[in-house]
Amino acid sequence: GEEKIIDDKEAAQIVANARLGDFSAVDKKIEKLKKDMVIKASDLDFEAAAKIRDEIKKLENLKII
Repeated sequence: GEEKIIDDKEAAQIVANARLGDFSAVDKKIEKLKKDMVIKASDLDFEAAAKIRDEIKKLENLKII
């Protein structure tokens, strides 16, 4: 199967923290994903970079709620 950008357990933890108003895990993951996205783009793996970008958007949406 395809490798997940964020595994289910990590995602659940990030969401749980965000619901409690703690966005530190969200911010940390966004920073890491942004670095990963730059690496993928520089390797010309734009499909992977786009998937990471989509995950970043989902994480950023957690902060809006």
